[in-house]
Amino acid sequence: MKNKSILFILFTCACISANAQLSTSSTVINMGEVAWHSPKTQEITFQNKTHHAVTLTDVKTDCACTSASWQRGQVIDAGEKASILLTIDAQTLGHFKKAVRVYTDYKGKRQMREVWVEGRVVAELTNFDDYPIDLGEEIHLSSNVIEF
Repeated sequence: MKNKSILFILFTCACISANAQLSTSSTVINMGEVAWHSPKTQEITFQNKTHHAVTLTDVKTDCACTSASWQRGQVIDAGEKASILLTIDAQTLGHFKKAVRVYTDYKGKRQMREVWVEGRVVAELTNFDDYPIDLGEEIHLSSNVIEF
């Protein structure tokens, strides 16, 4: 009986560690307020927590309003980081919570890491943290360069 318990514990630890090859600072990323019909991009950084290289094979999002930009086939060496740019272009007002699934190849096995992205779509922004340049008259910009 003791041997079976030890084998069960070792198997459980192996399964957990196999799924934990990529880590993020949080499994839920809060994008805050997102302006309606104004795309907002958030960078999600992953770190390889294994002693072997991991290859990014696919990134899937919940709906058409969410898209991911990433390098297919990118090899993330042990301890190294990689980023995915996630863009939300909300078509409806209100709260949202979307899943982003990152698929990797780790030692020939396909693994999946899920991260949730949440926020609130508003008709008019009230939080201007993403737009630090204040021109007055409630006009805020994210950049001090305007191209024509």
